[in-house]
Amino acid sequence: MESPPLFVRLLSFLMLTTLCHAIAFTQSFNSSIQRCHDDESLALLQFKNSFNISSSCSYSKLESWKLNQGVRSGECCSWDGVECDEKTNHVVSLELNESCIYGSNNSNNTLFRLVHLQRLNLGSNDFIHSQIPSEIGQLSRLTHLDLSFSSFSGEIPVEISNLSSLVSLDLSRNLDFISYDGLLKLRKTSFRGLVQNMTNLKELDLEYVDISSTVPKVLANLSSLESLHLCGCELHGEFPASIENQLTGPIPPQINNLTSLSSLYLSSNKLQGSIPINFSRLNQLEFLDLHSNTLAGSLDLSSFFQLNQLTELILSFNSLSMHSTMATNGYLPYLRALGLAS
Repeated sequence: MESPPLFVRLLSFLMLTTLCHAIAFTQSFNSSIQRCHDDESLALLQFKNSFNISSSCSYSKLESWKLNQGVRSGECCSWDGVECDEKTNHVVSLELNESCIYGSNNSNNTLFRLVHLQRLNLGSNDFIHSQIPSEIGQLSRLTHLDLSFSSFSGEIPVEISNLSSLVSLDLSRNLDFISYDGLLKLRKTSFRGLVQNMTNLKELDLEYVDISSTVPKVLANLSSLESLHLCGCELHGEFPASIENQLTGPIPPQINNLTSLSSLYLSSNKLQGSIPINFSRLNQLEFLDLHSNTLAGSLDLSSFFQLNQLTELILSFNSLSMHSTMATNGYLPYLRALGLAS
């Protein structure tokens, strides 16, 4: 039997080589695709199915949460708002803010099965006055938790204090939009009980959380704190009197020890006394809001001119007598908002 012509043998060889390269490329491509764990994919789908999408929503991140035809699970690393660890393929981040999620949150929420989560952002959704489930304390690896502006209500669960790795905690602006009262409360769980284990906190925002207590001394332990928002918390009394690198006294001169502080929001409380006049060390401060307290005394506005990063200075609705020993033009080059009305 005669052998095939040379060009036929060459053609067959080239086709076989091309096929082998295609198979190898396909295997390499498939191995590079992140595939989340089946149980985590299922937990995310169950979470999606337990809520509605607001009818006024133009797009929700959850709309991308679906399985391709014939695929049972393992695709969630490519879903919108979901991030997986590159080595382990565990879900480590959920950025679901402004996702038009509507419905009641409860202890059966399957997100609490995602124990490898490091970041959870559910801000700007509508959980229709449901409580924050205590099971959130199971997410012990969280470094960032944002439940702001999402209509959560009731007592903040003490289990949040288990989240000792938190760097950023935002429970702010959960409001009743008829009365504009805060819906979240911190009564049974004290402020101290909430943050005493969070020694790594850099950002703490509890705006309009009903605390209604004296200023907590535990602020002394938050040595990494860079941003503190306590507007509308009904705090009263003096700041802690003995703090090494944090707030001391009723807004004392030692506040200058907070050299990393970029924003300080303490408005709508019951703070008393004078405002310290020497802010020379707070050269990172960009936002200072102390409006609607009972601060009093004479205040030289020139003391703020050394804060050359300041963009917002709000001191209105206090009983301050303000004057300046210097011309004001050119000393606060980035200032965009100024409130001084009594």
